[in-house]
Amino acid sequence: NAVAPGIISFENDHSKNIPDNMYKKIPLLRFGTPHDISSLVVYLVTSGKYITGQTFVVDGGKSL
Repeated sequence: NAVAPGIISFENDHSKNIPDNMYKKIPLLRFGTPHDISSLVVYLVTSGKYITGQTFVVDGGKSL
């Protein structure tokens, strides 16, 4: 399995490489968090025993 994250915002990241209005292009109207990614990974490791060969896009709907 693979995880394909979208834009992830880290608490201590003070980078200005991403324009503030970029979140408006994401249907959920926010950037992802590390927790959004880690919760999927934890699920796949603990409960997703019958899931194989999948790519999970975690981007708030931006790629739709």
